[in-house]
Amino acid sequence: IEAALAADDPRAEALFLSCTALPAVPVIERLEKMLGKPVLSSNQVSFWSMLDMAGISGNGPGELFKVRRW
Repeated sequence: IEAALAADDPRAEALFLSCTALPAVPVIERLEKMLGKPVLSSNQVSFWSMLDMAGISGNGPGELFKVRRW
């Protein structure tokens, strides 16, 4: 969490946490509340995209899963 907070730029509209080995999913919602902006991780976005391509509506961590394209 400290590294993510340190990497944040107040001018940014979102924070992207890159690296599929980074266990970010458990802290995404907490970081979003702390930063007041969407937080995206590689694994989270990949999972969301797979559900989207399959036409499956699913729940997941963070603001991203409130966005529905299907």
